[in-house]
Amino acid sequence: MLYAEETGISKEPMTGVSGSYYDGWAGMKKLTSGDPALVNDTKRRYRLTTKPTRLAGVDVAEALHLVAHHEGLCKCGKLDMLT
Repeated sequence: MLYAEETGISKEPMTGVSGSYYDGWAGMKKLTSGDPALVNDTKRRYRLTTKPTRLAGVDVAEALHLVAHHEGLCKCGKLDMLT
């Protein structure tokens, strides 16, 4: 959480007032209600959306994964992603 605050990835502090904290679920409402939604919520099972093409959750996740490789942050071992 401290790293997120230091890098500016979060517009708001990750540690809240009076002992509250960011738990990872705070942003789910925005992800499921966006236009287009990036996450599909069916019976409390969350899945990345697959449509519309190039704007869906799976596409955003793939793009973030590529950025992580480019920045040297991903350690998955799939070096062929950069070619």
